[in-house]
Amino acid sequence: MFPDPDRSYIDLRARARQQVNRGLLPARVVETLTAGYGSSRTECCLCGQVITPVQVEYELCGAGCESITLHIGCYAAWRDECLERTGQQC
Repeated sequence: MFPDPDRSYIDLRARARQQVNRGLLPARVVETLTAGYGSSRTECCLCGQVITPVQVEYELCGAGCESITLHIGCYAAWRDECLERTGQQC
């Protein structure tokens, strides 16, 4: 995704913040999380890149939300943004 891991996390957090503010991603950590390898048919809801078969795909479902798929790093950035906003604990 990004060549510099520190920069990528900062960029992903900023993107997560923007998408939560726009209502494109939920503002709270959701209730159900599953993980598996990607299929190359699904795009990450945060970065927009395809999740390949060698990458971990997180699928989130919760109260009233449709299925959301994220790369593992994108999930971490979104989760941290939600936790900071809400004060939830993992």
